[in-house]
Amino acid sequence: MKILFLSDTHSQHRKLKNLPEADMVIHAGDVSKTGRDHEVEDFMRWFSALDYKYKVFIAGNHDFFFENETTKSIARFLNGNTFYLFNSTIEIEGLKIWGSPFTPTFFNWAFNLDRGKDIQQVWKEIPNDIDILVTHGPPLGILDRTTDQLNVGCENLLKKVKKIKPKYHLFGHIHEGYGILNTGKTTFINGSVLNEHYQLVNQPFFFDFSKNLYPKRLYLDDVRPTPEGFDRAYDFEEFVNYISQNGLPDFISFDHDLGEGKTGLDCAKFLVEYCLNNQIHKINFQVHSQNPVGKENIEFLLKNFNKHN
Repeated sequence: MKILFLSDTHSQHRKLKNLPEADMVIHAGDVSKTGRDHEVEDFMRWFSALDYKYKVFIAGNHDFFFENETTKSIARFLNGNTFYLFNSTIEIEGLKIWGSPFTPTFFNWAFNLDRGKDIQQVWKEIPNDIDILVTHGPPLGILDRTTDQLNVGCENLLKKVKKIKPKYHLFGHIHEGYGILNTGKTTFINGSVLNEHYQLVNQPFFFDFSKNLYPKRLYLDDVRPTPEGFDRAYDFEEFVNYISQNGLPDFISFDHDLGEGKTGLDCAKFLVEYCLNNQIHKINFQVHSQNPVGKENIEFLLKNFNKHN
């Protein structure tokens, strides 16, 4: 999926010429100067008319118009392949994208929430399995430094991003933070096309998102050979490390008896706790153990989790 990304056009969108070809364009908010109706409506007409297969955008702190609207009411301005996200997810050709306009309080702008528990309530809504996170503002310490040399990103957002590790985190808001940073786990992009003087000097970013088409499968066993297409964990410690580093795999095959120490049931208990803490509601699994009691206990625990979550 070829993606074009930009942010913070502030009603200068029609000055953007010769945009590169892509499958999708994403805009991370501040589409207007002051959020007046005519400014926002002109942006939505322009954005909807762009020649891309998919178009996705959020609002920003300048975009007061959207504070009195809903995703349904905004849809009346958009064509069928243009999508407005408000603390919501869209899945496009297997790509999961979540977007939000909120930023930490700064004077009396739109979509402002106080740092700490208020804005944390929004970030709690971010699913753990998204591929692309789109927020108007940056996380703390990442492409968020102002001309006064202050890092003004959101600490609560940073904690959430570190936890869920999306492939891409796209944002704007801090114009002078324009740039890209790859940490190995997540690629962060500040796509502000205007500089701190509101001059159109920066180019939109273009990237090719290649989602792994092969499911990630984990085989938990201390003796049997690893089946083709599976990753391997031999004991409880390796299982915990794998889940902590990679998240929940698409499928897990459990053994119960893992030699001395903790069992496959202990691994299953850890996994249930991990899923509860990370708002994951389903575990795809099988139990290949030849221990009938152990097999029954693991199946009962995980089936019960899937049933009630």
